[in-house]
Amino acid sequence: MAKRKVNTSVPGEVRYRAVCVNCGTFIPVNSGITKDEKNYCSSCAAAMLNTPIIPPAAPAAEIQALQPFAAPSGILRILSYIVSLSPVFGFLFGAIFYSQKDEALKKFGRNCFIMMGIGIALSLIVFILIIAAGAAFGGGMGGINFGEGYY
Repeated sequence: MAKRKVNTSVPGEVRYRAVCVNCGTFIPVNSGITKDEKNYCSSCAAAMLNTPIIPPAAPAAEIQALQPFAAPSGILRILSYIVSLSPVFGFLFGAIFYSQKDEALKKFGRNCFIMMGIGIALSLIVFILIIAAGAAFGGGMGGINFGEGYY
């Protein structure tokens, strides 16, 4: 069986390959230029060859958004360390801040991990003390009266 070539172009049809990024006109298939993966029509390409393209400056808010966030300071830092005694929040703060490139953020994250460890150790100590107090002051029965009588 022979392969049939399908003619997809209709006579008189104009095919476009792109849209000019400068003026927005459609660029026919065999015209215009591409520079830095951007397509320009013939008139914009001629103007572009005479003058260099200068990209617009980024707004100040956008530049500030690209900068890394800062570690908490003052009373917020103290509250963060107190909240970091909880294993969940200690791990969360530590993982977020320790993964940053800034040395101050890494130090804050490491301190949150340390506070998480201290919180876990304090929880275990309090748990052991509660068990010991319950055994020491609970009496021989342990709160359940299994004596003679009806069951």
